[in-house]
Amino acid sequence: MSQDDIMGWRFYNHAMIPTTAPHEEADLSPLESEEIWNCRKDRKRPILAVWTSDWDCDYETQWWYVIREKPFDLSSLSSSSRRNIRKAFRNCRVEKIDPSQYAEDLWRVFLETVERYENYVIDITKEEFINACAVSCPEEEYWAGFDKESGILIGYAIFVVHDDWVTFHKSRYSALYLKLRVSDAINAKALDYYLNQKGKRYVTDGMRSVLHKTNFQRYLKEHFGYRNAYCVLHMKYRKPLNIFIYIIYPFRKILKMFDRNNAICKLNALLVMEQANREQRVTDAKKSVL
Repeated sequence: MSQDDIMGWRFYNHAMIPTTAPHEEADLSPLESEEIWNCRKDRKRPILAVWTSDWDCDYETQWWYVIREKPFDLSSLSSSSRRNIRKAFRNCRVEKIDPSQYAEDLWRVFLETVERYENYVIDITKEEFINACAVSCPEEEYWAGFDKESGILIGYAIFVVHDDWVTFHKSRYSALYLKLRVSDAINAKALDYYLNQKGKRYVTDGMRSVLHKTNFQRYLKEHFGYRNAYCVLHMKYRKPLNIFIYIIYPFRKILKMFDRNNAICKLNALLVMEQANREQRVTDAKKSVL
C-alpha cells in the first residue's frame, strides 16, 4: 500500500477522498481510528477528509454529483443541441487516441485552453505534462477532436473507466477553435460509446464545482442531459485546521472580494463546501425534530 492510499481512501489535492464509487458508501473506520491522518504524499499530509452519503436521494441537498445515465439518444436533446452536435461533426473528427503519440499537441491545446480561465495557475511543466502522457494509467482513456479541414488536434477529453461507471476526468478545448464546437463532438461521441456501446451505469463529471468558474457543468446539463444526483456532503478536518475554519468562516463574504488571489480562491472554495456541510447539518437536525 502506497503512502497516499489507506483502506479505501486516497490523497488528492491536500484531502483524503474515498476510492469507492459515488453510489457506494465510504468505509469510515480509518477516520474513526484517526489512522487516515498518517497518510502522506510527497511529504504532504492531508488537511481534511471529504466524502458523501445518501447517493441520489429523492430530495434536494446542498451537494451533488453531475451525472448522465440512460442510453444516449440525440432525439432526447433540445433542437439547438442537436443542431450544434451535427455542426460539430461536420467540422470535427473524433477518435480515441494514445496520448503518448500526441503529447506535444495535447500540451499546445492545454495552453490554448487555460489562458482564458480566471485564477488558473499552471502548476505543471511541459516536461511533466509530456511524461504524464507517456505513463497514463490504463483506466484513463483519451478522446481527441481534430479539425477536419487542417487535421490539427483542437481539443481532448480524458475519461477514467471503472467497472460499471465512468468519470469525466478533465477536458481541454483550444480557444482558437471554439467556433467549430469540438466539445460537442467529443462529448456526444464519448457518451454514445460509454452508455450505448459499453452499457455503463452512468458518466459523471464529478461533484459540484466550486473552484473554477467555467460553467462547464451547466453546459453538460443543458446540452447533453446530465443532471444533479443529490447527496449529503461530509467533511472532517485535521486538527487544528478545524479551529482555523471556525475563526475565518464568518468572514467568507469579505474573503470573496480577494478571490483573484490563487491561495484565497482555494480557501474560498473550501468555505463554500463548509457552508454546504453546515446547512445540511441544520436541515438534518430539523428533520430529526420532526
